[in-house]
Amino acid sequence: MKSPNDRRYEDDARLRSWLIAIFFLAGIAAPWLDASAQISFTVLNPDRISVAGGTDTFLGTITNNTDDALSSQELFFNFSGFDPAHLSVSQLLGNVNFTIDKGQTSAVVALFRTDLSSNAKPGLYSMDMLLQDQDNDLSDPLSVTLRIVPEPAALALLSIGLIIVLSITALRRAKQNSTPRRQ
Repeated sequence: MKSPNDRRYEDDARLRSWLIAIFFLAGIAAPWLDASAQISFTVLNPDRISVAGGTDTFLGTITNNTDDALSSQELFFNFSGFDPAHLSVSQLLGNVNFTIDKGQTSAVVALFRTDLSSNAKPGLYSMDMLLQDQDNDLSDPLSVTLRIVPEPAALALLSIGLIIVLSITALRRAKQNSTPRRQ
């Protein structure tokens, strides 16, 4: 006659056997799964200060980890997460034709251009993107930001300039008054 503990032990042993089989099969399949992106890119200076109505060109490099050489004509960006009312994006990647060999990184190239509207208010404008090739290989997503900093008011600038001029004048007078005069 089996005790309740024997039955529990058999259930636990069966569960362990299944888990070991699943982990074993996952270990066999793991080499065929690619954990890293097939293509990747970097953006030089991804966080920028800009002005309303300004245009910024973003440069960067592209790394090809696919099985074949890639042409710039086969690559394109997917842009998302930006405010289209104040920010427009133009891809520049296909404008210059070049090839990236398997396992190589491109030279620095123009990737895309952003244009801020002339009525964009001071603040942070961000955009997410990923690179894709014609075989649907995807890069990891990256973000860029454009920050519009409010310009100081003209009166504040004039006041600061006036304070500096008056301070220099007062220091010169104090220096002239403190030096002994020769007779």
